[in-house]
Amino acid sequence: MDRGQGWFYGSGELSAIIASILLVRAGVVAPIIDLSRLMRRVRQGDLDVRSPVSRRDEIGILADGFNGMVADIGVLIGRIKTEERAKRDMELRVLQAQIKPHFLYNALNAIKWMAEIKSEKGIAKAIAALVRMLEYNLGDRGDRVPLREEIDYLRSYIHLSNLRWGNGIESEFAVTADAGGTAVLRLLLQPLAENAVVHGLAAHQGRGRIVVGAERRGDDLVIRIEDDGAGFDPASAATGGGTGGLGIRNVRERIRMEYGDPYGLTIDSAPGAGTRCELRLPFRAFEQGGGDSGARAGG
Repeated sequence: MDRGQGWFYGSGELSAIIASILLVRAGVVAPIIDLSRLMRRVRQGDLDVRSPVSRRDEIGILADGFNGMVADIGVLIGRIKTEERAKRDMELRVLQAQIKPHFLYNALNAIKWMAEIKSEKGIAKAIAALVRMLEYNLGDRGDRVPLREEIDYLRSYIHLSNLRWGNGIESEFAVTADAGGTAVLRLLLQPLAENAVVHGLAAHQGRGRIVVGAERRGDDLVIRIEDDGAGFDPASAATGGGTGGLGIRNVRERIRMEYGDPYGLTIDSAPGAGTRCELRLPFRAFEQGGGDSGARAGG
């Protein structure tokens, strides 16, 4: 082989190498460079970009992964925006709702003072009880309250109920001092008291007795609400669609979600035999501004 032939073969090999490099660049490097450009656009907030690569090798897998990632980011951002919009709408509705009770409190208080001036003591007490109930329902107390406030709410509820039934409902409250300071979910007992009045004593023309008690048993708080009314079948109430059944399910579900096992509500009742509801909750001290302490009260 002379020098000319050697140069010819050498330049041929060099050309092959260059061609291979160009092919690699076109098939591998260029798509990666394109993806990096698309990623920069995504970083700048453009979530409409997609890689046009449609291959079945590693580059195609990379491009598909990129397209899926950008699509998922778009969905998540859309969901966040929707949730934030819903949150703003809810905050606005709460602010608007706070205005309505304010006017209602003022109006009821004005009526109460008018009744006082005219010596209508019964009307004044009824309006005062209603105002307390509205404040408790709508006021900014948080999800947890001391049990004594929940008991005061039940007193107001039974007082108003007695207006309808001509003071035919007798009530007794036996709550120990340490139990009164424990943290409970707000409005947890009201559905049970309402069940006793509306579904228990109403059948007796509003005549009967309600006993509310609370005490500490070990590390638990035990609350009981008893009535000597008409009674009912607990199994049918738990599955029925009436207001009584809904109230019982509401109480049970709130206890389950907040405390879990082994806490809950048990009901002992039968038609014509009255009703006894017993709630078992953790015995936790109430802390102002923080709900319950998370620690056992008195421990």
